[in-house]
Amino acid sequence: MLKKLTGAAVLAGACAFLLYAPSEDSTPSLAEEISPLIPAEVHLLRPGPKQDLITSHGQISPRWQSTLSAEVSGRVVSISPALLTGSQFKRGDILAEIEDTTYRSAVASAHSSLASAQRALLEEEQRGKLALDNWRASGLGGEPSPLTLRQPQLAEVQAALEAAEAALAQAEYDLHQTRISAPFDGVVVSRSLNPGEVIQSGSQIAVVFDASVFEVTTPLTADQMKRLDLDPKGEGTRARLSTPQGNNWWGRIVRVDPAVDAQNRWVNVVVEMDSHAGAMPGQFVTVDLQGRHHAALYDIPEALISRQGQLWFLDETDHLKSVSVEPIFVADGRYFITPPAGHETELRVALPRSSYLKGSKVRPRVIAASLPLEELRANLKIGNTNQ
Repeated sequence: MLKKLTGAAVLAGACAFLLYAPSEDSTPSLAEEISPLIPAEVHLLRPGPKQDLITSHGQISPRWQSTLSAEVSGRVVSISPALLTGSQFKRGDILAEIEDTTYRSAVASAHSSLASAQRALLEEEQRGKLALDNWRASGLGGEPSPLTLRQPQLAEVQAALEAAEAALAQAEYDLHQTRISAPFDGVVVSRSLNPGEVIQSGSQIAVVFDASVFEVTTPLTADQMKRLDLDPKGEGTRARLSTPQGNNWWGRIVRVDPAVDAQNRWVNVVVEMDSHAGAMPGQFVTVDLQGRHHAALYDIPEALISRQGQLWFLDETDHLKSVSVEPIFVADGRYFITPPAGHETELRVALPRSSYLKGSKVRPRVIAASLPLEELRANLKIGNTNQ
């Protein structure tokens, strides 16, 4: 009896399984068919006019730096305080004096020699006139020879007069050089002269620089040169010069080297400072040069570009698209790009994630306008998901 009841129960269970088991071609429910959309934090960006900015570095230097040297020999009798290291001076200031007794004597001797040469010329001119009168009185025919008229002697004393004049000019010049004067308004870099020393012609006195014009020479690559907005003469582009200490100056490009540096393959550009108040030769500065003006560029924060250099954005149906970022220029961690085709007025840029697939539909969530990289990541808590 028990065996019969057990068999009936197994048969009933099998029938129930066959009756209620789902078939292989049964249709899933609506909830099973819909998969969740990937969320996407979206920046709404619009293009605008942008000024390219080329950043380089350089060192401030004076336009002119000279080594002053003595042109005469002698003992140093005085040195001006303006010749002390770091002192400023004006053009024409007397910086040092050399004993001039010997040179005054040379000037006096040259004056004497000049007077003698002038007298000799007058005497020879008179002799020439007498020689001409004597030849005419002789009644000889033909033309008198130059020697008869004392013309060679006259040429000799004329040359002696010119030599005496030149000797006087040289003596006066040497006397003038015993007073060493400043060639321009400037500053003393170093001094090699002390009172009482006996110096020789050619001895170094001091190194000075012109304080009226300062320049900065900065190297640019070939790509950076293309981005500059130069006039045909290579001039005119404005430049901002700054230091980490907060100093700022303005200038403009005045010269471009005509050749590429053979070792580093860059071109040196020279910026003349408009005003150099507070600037010192030797200071290193950051040079920001104004480049070409662009009518419409997107300003893309670095946080919105993936590590592979891709920019993810949404089309009008919220599907993901991506392009390789090829910036017109980069400044302060921001990439400036031309508008992608079909997105000339607005671009919905998605914060990059490793889960993105091109063509996938996402659920956009508009966030605030562009933020600095650290703040953006902190606000969105994206951690290491940025790929």
